[in-house]
Amino acid sequence: MNQAANNQKRIFLKFPNRDEASKFAAEIFYIAYTKFENLLFGTATGQTPVKIYEYFIEMMETVAGSENDLIFRQLDNYISPGASEGNLPPYSYQTELQKSIWKVPHREAHIPFEWAEPKDEVERYIGVIKYTNEWATYRAQLLGIGDRDAHVAFNMPGAPFDSTVHVEDLNDETKEANGKKFFGGDSTKVPKQAITTGIGDILEMDTIVMAGFGKAKAEIMHRSFFGEITTDFPATALQTYNGVLFVILDEESASTIVEKEGESVFANPEDIDIWEIL
Repeated sequence: MNQAANNQKRIFLKFPNRDEASKFAAEIFYIAYTKFENLLFGTATGQTPVKIYEYFIEMMETVAGSENDLIFRQLDNYISPGASEGNLPPYSYQTELQKSIWKVPHREAHIPFEWAEPKDEVERYIGVIKYTNEWATYRAQLLGIGDRDAHVAFNMPGAPFDSTVHVEDLNDETKEANGKKFFGGDSTKVPKQAITTGIGDILEMDTIVMAGFGKAKAEIMHRSFFGEITTDFPATALQTYNGVLFVILDEESASTIVEKEGESVFANPEDIDIWEIL
């Protein structure tokens, strides 16, 4: 069996479809919430988290008191010139989160402000990370991955693995991909810069749930976890991670790993006791 499957801190899971994979991912965060006193839920945005958040919202409907012991902390946000606190762009991470995961009663929800002066906002968010890390009993982070360059959050290729909150210039691949997905196909509408949590901050979390679905993720998932560790592919930093890492895939996104590394890489979801692993 592949060594990765034997390492309980690095758990690869393959599901028949995105729906089943998303439900399991949501259950990780739900169990973390029920097991630990104060949960810091590190959120991501984009297409991958949508069903995960839907399931988490549904699971949390049975729970009382989360307004006291649950904090959401968003990974990143665009820098949107011309935006203001009361005038957000048509596509806004803050608005998307308010319509989804932030519906769950919570103590606080944090996001880098896209309308603030970037240098000041970087310093403010470094403080947010320090404060929320100290408050939390347990810290769990959801991650997606860039289809082409393996970026995590808005850490572009070349970002140091020990980085903290900073401003990133978005590369053309990211602007093109996000333009197609979220800006009506017009990459010129995608902001040129973003404020992002650094890779070093991400690697401090107690648990990371990396999720990716669809054929477009297959090659990059394999490259990230079985290729050379390099800042040219930011997600390879997860190979150095010392916490509990779940890699949650569907049949399509897992296909290259299956082809090149074999089915034995993947654990059986029915054998995974999330409570005991966390």
